[in-house]
This record gives sequence, C-alpha cells and structure tokens, in this order.
Amino acid sequence: MHHPKRHPNHGLEMDARHDRARIHHRGQSYLYLLMLDVETPPLYGLTSEEVFEKSES
Repeated sequence: MHHPKRHPNHGLEMDARHDRARIHHRGQSYLYLLMLDVETPPLYGLTSEEVFEKSES
C-alpha cells in the first residue's frame, strides 16, 4: 500500500532521479580523470579498437 499523500509512481520517479544523478556523476568522474591523463575503462563495453582486435583473432 502506498503512502496516502504520495502518488503511486513516487518510487519509480525516485528511481529515475537516482539513475540520472548516478549517470551524471559518473560522467563528471570520467571527465576529471581524463583531464588528469588517468586511463579510464570504457563506459559502454569494448572500445572500437578492442572490437577490431578481437575480430581479427
């Protein structure tokens, strides 16, 4: 049962806000690391170079 003063989708809205904040802060972290010349792992799977290398073997 949901809280009487909250919309039933309140939990979903909070989840979406949390996801957006997490994505934003991850992006900030990567930017700072790149500015400091720190190697970072790819955000979305393999890099194009890694895909190419794996396709040749």
